[in-house]
Amino acid sequence: MADARGVTRELERLMERTVRRLTLRIYQAVTIANPVDTGFSRGSWRVTNSPPDLEGIKRPVVREIAESQGATLFSQHNQAAQALAGGYKLRQGQVFIWNPVFYVVFLNQGSSAQAPKRFIDRAIAKAVRATQAEVR
Repeated sequence: MADARGVTRELERLMERTVRRLTLRIYQAVTIANPVDTGFSRGSWRVTNSPPDLEGIKRPVVREIAESQGATLFSQHNQAAQALAGGYKLRQGQVFIWNPVFYVVFLNQGSSAQAPKRFIDRAIAKAVRATQAEVR
């Protein structure tokens, strides 16, 4: 029985490492791929253990405020993503990577010349492929 427990623990460690790496890769990929005008949308990406709040937020009207808030949000959310992913354990459950900015949907549909259509999907796929290659 000790061998079965050892195998189970090793599998859990492997899954936790994989979730950590995948979480950080996806977070980094979507933030890098996100087109930037003021940085508000890029700074709004979040990594959480609880389901997203689906009520969208709007960018401040004043450009300087949007830029300042975007930079602050990016710093805060990046630190939170690093902390959550760095210490992730299976018992914590699901990990959610999301952006509450209402217009990120339009950006993903190709409304910005800075990013291709479906940039979010492409970023996630790239992160998944990199993680799969590492696990193999």
